[in-house]
Amino acid sequence: MIQPLRGTYEDGNEAEAGSCPESYRPSRVPGAFKLLRGMPQDDKMEAGTMNDGPGTITVVERPEMNAIVLKTIRNGRDVREAWREIEQVMTDHPDRLHKDQGLVFIPEWQWTTSIETLWVGVEVASLEHIPQGFETMSIPARKFARTTVRGDRTRMDHTYDALWKWFDTEGYKRDMTESSYGYELNRLSPVNPFHIPADKINDFDFDIYAPILSN
Repeated sequence: MIQPLRGTYEDGNEAEAGSCPESYRPSRVPGAFKLLRGMPQDDKMEAGTMNDGPGTITVVERPEMNAIVLKTIRNGRDVREAWREIEQVMTDHPDRLHKDQGLVFIPEWQWTTSIETLWVGVEVASLEHIPQGFETMSIPARKFARTTVRGDRTRMDHTYDALWKWFDTEGYKRDMTESSYGYELNRLSPVNPFHIPADKINDFDFDIYAPILSN
């Protein structure tokens, strides 16, 4: 997703070396992120436009979200290992919300160079009971551009490309300032994508939330 930067993707291939284009528009997807069907009920829709291929990109307002997370490096194997630890500790956690969803948080400021770190976790109602060795993530209420990836790797790449083009043409700016996070919201049923090896999965269905810079 961050090509032509050098890095390892979930299929084990290495991206080409080079510099980030002026718009920071990726042509491949970091090897970590997976599935979601549907739209969360607490999304408030503001506006939408059809992009040039994969589907609709919509501006939504999301309420504040708190999560318990683990930090990991950006590759499919390590993301899945982090998820296994999340699953072991958080499956029956009393504050966990949306037990059919898993989150991968993306440090937006790293788009200007290369996405190196990710945070894997689950949404919680409270940050009062944090398991030892885990971290917390708080995303303030704000606007996001939301789009859905459905299909194979080629469709996934096209969807990411379309999202960057949307920011270039629709009058919104992606918030890539320090401490700004986007995220991918993954449905864990009927198939949990974190249980599928990174080099095997080729059927994607998840939502991307890209933060919008406020005026």
